[in-house]
Amino acid sequence: YNEDPNRLTIVNTKYSGWIERLYVSKEGQWVKRGQVLMAAYSPKILAAKQEYLTTYKAIKELYMTQSKPKDIFKKDKSLIAAKQKLLNLDVPYYQISQMENSHKVNRLTYYTAPITGVIIKKNVLQGSHIKPGKELFRIANLSVLWIYIHIFEKDIPFIKKGQLVLLKTQAYPGKTFRGRIDLT
Repeated sequence: YNEDPNRLTIVNTKYSGWIERLYVSKEGQWVKRGQVLMAAYSPKILAAKQEYLTTYKAIKELYMTQSKPKDIFKKDKSLIAAKQKLLNLDVPYYQISQMENSHKVNRLTYYTAPITGVIIKKNVLQGSHIKPGKELFRIANLSVLWIYIHIFEKDIPFIKKGQLVLLKTQAYPGKTFRGRIDLT
């Protein structure tokens, strides 16, 4: 796999909780960036969401009673700090916006695929307890792959970075793959 950050990624959480809904059923499944992978419940996240919404409502009302411009309250330092707490816990912007618009807290936090690719590792089942840092999914974008080849020592002088490479495989007879030498 190409190990660039936008081509290979690990999905995990920064808190413990439980997987209440799983939208990815198997390894090998293709996912699009932004597609929902799972919905998790965590008491820690739920408390942070409730804290944010309480802060949001109170500060909005305070600014409205003072007849200040409509959205100026969103620049309040207390509100920014409460929002940053959610963002640091990987609660996506769109879920925060939903809370602001609906004035309701969803007990579940939805996780989406950070890149388009294939699930190459799935380490979670619906109902699983999750812990901070535990690898839940590994997603690889297979549009660009790395190929490792062994070259005889006598042929090394003929290999240069950026050189065009044509690759034929037994898996795809008659097909030629094009690439470039990236590392020597």
